[in-house]
Amino acid sequence: MKTKTWFAALVILAAGLGVYANGLEGPFVFDDHYSIVESPNVRSLLPLTEALSAPAGSVASGRPLVALSLALNHAAGGLEVFGYHLVNVVAHVLTALLLFALLARGLARTRLAEEATTLAGLAALLWVVHPLNTDALNQVVSRSEVFAAFFVLATLYAFERSCESGARGRWSLAAVLAGACAMASKEIAVALPLAVLFYDRTLVSGSFAAALRARRGLYGGLAVTWVVLALAIASGDRGVTVGFGQQVSSLDYLRTQAGGIPHYLRLAVFPRGLALDYSGWPFVTSWGPALLPGFFVLLLLAGSLELARRRRPEAVPALLFFAVLAPSSSFIPLAGERLAEHRMYLPLACLASLAVPVAWCGLRRALAPAVATALLALLALPLAWGTVQRNALYQDVEALWRDVLSQQPDNGRAHDQLAALLASEGRYPEALEHGREAVRLAPELNTVAYNLGTILMRMGRFREALPQFEAAEPFRSGTPIFHGNYGVVLGQAGRLDEALYHLRRALEVDPDYGPPHRNLGILLFQAGRDREALGHLRAALVLRAEPELMLLLGKLLAAARERDLRDGAEAERIARQLVDRQPGDPRFHDLLAMALAERGLFEDAVASGERALAGARQLGNAPLASELEGRLTGYRAGRPFRRP
Repeated sequence: MKTKTWFAALVILAAGLGVYANGLEGPFVFDDHYSIVESPNVRSLLPLTEALSAPAGSVASGRPLVALSLALNHAAGGLEVFGYHLVNVVAHVLTALLLFALLARGLARTRLAEEATTLAGLAALLWVVHPLNTDALNQVVSRSEVFAAFFVLATLYAFERSCESGARGRWSLAAVLAGACAMASKEIAVALPLAVLFYDRTLVSGSFAAALRARRGLYGGLAVTWVVLALAIASGDRGVTVGFGQQVSSLDYLRTQAGGIPHYLRLAVFPRGLALDYSGWPFVTSWGPALLPGFFVLLLLAGSLELARRRRPEAVPALLFFAVLAPSSSFIPLAGERLAEHRMYLPLACLASLAVPVAWCGLRRALAPAVATALLALLALPLAWGTVQRNALYQDVEALWRDVLSQQPDNGRAHDQLAALLASEGRYPEALEHGREAVRLAPELNTVAYNLGTILMRMGRFREALPQFEAAEPFRSGTPIFHGNYGVVLGQAGRLDEALYHLRRALEVDPDYGPPHRNLGILLFQAGRDREALGHLRAALVLRAEPELMLLLGKLLAAARERDLRDGAEAERIARQLVDRQPGDPRFHDLLAMALAERGLFEDAVASGERALAGARQLGNAPLASELEGRLTGYRAGRPFRRP
């Protein structure tokens, strides 16, 4: 038996690592950008309260264990994606091994005790390679599903071990600790104490009363884990994506989920047509379309309850399936996520735990046990291939979102994400088209206005970008990139004080974020606030020696009104570097003339000024030529140039 157990565990381990090997280098996608790349909380482990929290609207918000894991990932490897994906895959494989161990013990309590190890191994194998899990694995922040599933199964497994003689105390404590970790990972764990009680009643004690009498301390401890869940929820803020009174009523959401659950079940059996996002899935606002799928779901629930009444072991995974889906697939509106395949991560394990023993028993009536086992094991091959293909799609984010649009042309979020991606590649006209379509289809999404505004900003259409940033502020405030970009747009609109506020806010949120230094330096230079501009220009140039910033810094050092800010020698050094790089640019010869004049070398300043004037005239730049003529007059009279 031990040999069979170890062999099954090794097969599960190899299969899980093998099918996800081609996904370890996949880029951050979708919510990963806001929850990881843009999040200041992941960038430091201290103070610990920051590492355990996340910005409002982040998937990790209110899920402290997930937030901490992201901070640990960042501490180990920054934003290198490999480490993040590796954690997800390792957690997935460990969850599969826990599923195997739990099922083997649970089935050993049934009439299938002799085949418990085999059937448990088959269920865990099919689950670990199933392509429906790819959303939870390839989107890094969906590790909340993986962590929650791991700790839910760990709680049930620890309970099983606590039923052994001589091990009750330490395994009961382990069950409570695992339950607390599940609550700190995701809200789907809310029914966990009741799930353990039902498991106990069905497979161990025979009744609820007997279960409670035998293990009062354990159930008291599990009840306390609800406090952990309440504190976790209270500490988080996922914006307006969750709760009543949002863009969709609880009744409409319930009717929509009536069709969503059969869709999940279809994908569990035939995983074709998988999609990263379901924003194009229509809300059901009347009873007609919901009646047939709703009746089907109620029929399945009624069957599960009947199994529970008869104390059948099949009732445990059947009811756990509904309990895990209930928080997200009932009447509590999740306005930002109508359907999501990652919700099926733990429920799919329940289905595998239920379907494999039932299918094996059916096949066993006509076939030898070894043949029945082999046929079920062969199902792992097409499932594994589907997972490998799905992982490959996640390597190309543009193809991933175009895949969503091929199935849901009216998916506003897909248009929005595609717009942001195309903009990052400089494909602005195409990005603008998708961005406008996103705003038309899904104005309620908290990213569409910001992404459209960013595209318009990069195209230099600041007047059009400004209202988009104003609309995005309630959702994106608190992230350095938003405040930095908003500050640029406000500066171009002439709203200097507001621009300076947002650029400084970006640096408060993340002092290591470079662009605000650049933009603050430029704005303050243009406003004549030389002393403030100087520090920001120097900080920006440490990050990147940009010629335009070098030019501004050189002008401050050569021509600032405040005497203590001027340094003609440093200004000359900067000017000569620029002239060496681009000898045909008259602005750099002009800077050299300013620096030489500041040092009192007026003959040299005149010579450099004349070269600058000749270059400006050659380029046909009349305004610059006029300025240079005025400065030359001063140099010839022995006067250095001072910024007005």
